[in-house]
Parts: sequence; structure tokens; C-alpha cells
Amino acid sequence: MANNYFSNFADKKCLVTGGAGFIGSNLARYLRKLGAGVKIIDNFSTGNKRNIHDFVDIGIEILNSDITNQKETETFYENIDFVFHHAAIASVPFSIKYPDKSRFNNVDGTIAVLRNSLKYGITKVIFASSSAVYGDTKFIPTSEKIEICPQSPYAEQKAEGELQCKDFFESHNLRTTCLRYFNVFGPYQDPKSEYSAVIPKFIDLAIRNKDLIIFGDGSSTRDFVFVEDVIRANLQSALSGSSDSKIVNIATGQKISIFELAKLIIELTNSKSKIIFHKPRDGDIHHSVADITKASKIIKYNPKISLEEGLSKTADFFKILGSN
Repeated sequence: MANNYFSNFADKKCLVTGGAGFIGSNLARYLRKLGAGVKIIDNFSTGNKRNIHDFVDIGIEILNSDITNQKETETFYENIDFVFHHAAIASVPFSIKYPDKSRFNNVDGTIAVLRNSLKYGITKVIFASSSAVYGDTKFIPTSEKIEICPQSPYAEQKAEGELQCKDFFESHNLRTTCLRYFNVFGPYQDPKSEYSAVIPKFIDLAIRNKDLIIFGDGSSTRDFVFVEDVIRANLQSALSGSSDSKIVNIATGQKISIFELAKLIIELTNSKSKIIFHKPRDGDIHHSVADITKASKIIKYNPKISLEEGLSKTADFFKILGSN
């Protein structure tokens, strides 16, 4: 995908908040490959230093700071072209357990990013939102026209972040696009946290021939999107005028049940793992599948990595990681 974007991002200055996180680190690394000047901000509360092991060597500047400290971080935005805002505590269970702390990071942090971006005349801010804002909708696949129904503090916080982005565009002409990620997966995703996403957790367990635990009966469906496609969506949104102030689903439009996913991962990794069922968790959504028509129209988004290819790439990454 590099050739399409090289001329647009070469010598641009980009700031990635949450750049030591899963998506942020992949995005920062890719921007650098395109020739962009890249800085990341991360306080390492959820970001992992392993994700940025090569950043100094490849010329990415690491700013160990907290986006919620608006004054402390404001000069980081000076002479920046694009801000990719991925810093968040991206966990439904955490937000239920610690709603105030979650909100401070996810809402106050976003407001601080927008204020600093406005102050320094940023060309455009891309905000990482979440499909969690839809809640357990009956409308599958789900389009951006559906009324949102957040079912967790985390989902409410992402919805509020979207409103802030819209307000800064309408009130101050700060260009923003909100990307509602569905279930993103790929290299550098943490499999060890109690709040980890299902794919890295399943792959890690399968490689070690440990039991795969499904919460519920396994009939829940998800729309999984590989991180390279998400990076493409970020780049296309940054360059797109037609996406200004818009909210866009980023996914594949394809669904798979959690049970079928578990079976596929066991097969791809030649694992001896068994599948174990536990009771459902609070806040979990039963069905989540995207309508990506809008993304196709306004940012020319077309996912290119199949689920099987993405799973294979991710499994290969975890195998290499485990052997080091």
C-alpha cells in the first residue's frame, strides 16, 4: 500500500497519540516508512514499550507524557500536519470497573488533543472511535445512520469524543474525521491483559496448546478487520476533504461467530487446544457487523486483507515474538 501514499506523506509531520499501543504503534511505524516525520505521545499506562522497540532506530520521536495534561503537551503539536488520536483506555470491563478514570482519559484526553490541535493549526485530526457506540443493535449490518445506543461507559465516552470532534469542526473549523473501528487485530496486539481482545488471546493460547475460553455460547458474531486496512483508512481519511466532520465505519463487512473463529485459529496454528465455554460478560455485545458503504464512498476505503490472511500474519508474529 506504500506507493499510493508516499508522495502525500513524505516530509509531512505526524503526531500519533497512544503511539505505543497496538494500532498506534503500527500506524506510526507505517507513516515513518512513508517518509513522514513522526512523533508519538504515550504515558505507557496501557501502551507497551515492546511495541516501540525499533522507534528510536527508525527515527520516531517518543514523548513519554499524558495527553490529558493539555498545557504540558501543547508544544508537541507545533508544526504538525496530521494528528492521529488513538490514546485511550480501550476496555469495556475497565470502564465498568473504573468509570471516572476511564472517562478522564477517553473524554478529557480527547478534548485536550482537540484544543491543542486547534491552537497549533493542525491540518486534520483523525479520531479513533469504536463500534461499541452502537450497542446491541438489531440492524445488522450496521450503518452510520443507525441511532447509537452505548451500553458501557467506554462506549458512552467514545460517543462523547465524536460529539467533541463535530463541535470543534462546526465551532472552530478544525477538520476532523471519526473512524468507528470494529474489531481490529494484528501484530503488536497484547494477548496477556485481562482486557485483551479475543484474537490475540486465542492465538496466544492456541500456540501454547492451552484451552480457548468463550464467554457465552459462541454464537456471537464479529466483524474483524486487519490493522493494515485500518492504517489505510487513517491515511485516506487524513487526505480526504469529503470526510471532514464525518463518522465512518471501518471494518470488512464480513462476519464470523466466536465459536467459528476459535475453530479456525486452532486449525491455522495446528493446535491441540480445546474450546471451553464460560458465562457471558457484562457489557459484551452479541452481534457486531458493519455496513462499510459510506467508507467506500467518501474515503475510497476497500479492505484488502482477508480474515484468514490476517490471522496467519498475526499468528506468525506471535510465534516469532514467543521465540525471542
